[in-house]
Amino acid sequence: MVEALGLKVFLTLTDLCGGLNLYIPKRESLEREGRDREIRARFDGGNTRALAAQFRLSERQIRKILSGTRT
Repeated sequence: MVEALGLKVFLTLTDLCGGLNLYIPKRESLEREGRDREIRARFDGGNTRALAAQFRLSERQIRKILSGTRT
């Protein structure tokens, strides 16, 4: 990990989190959260089909994101 982050960043990480169990989410998870926020912000009450096309998801997936039940 030192090679990937560099020594200075790695030492800072150990100062902050040394000895702790640290969970680092996958990049896809972070990107999905941002996408879902954007979908909610763009929803106008009747554009489910357009959002599905724009984000390349099904209308059902869009509805689940909007209702907060997407897992």
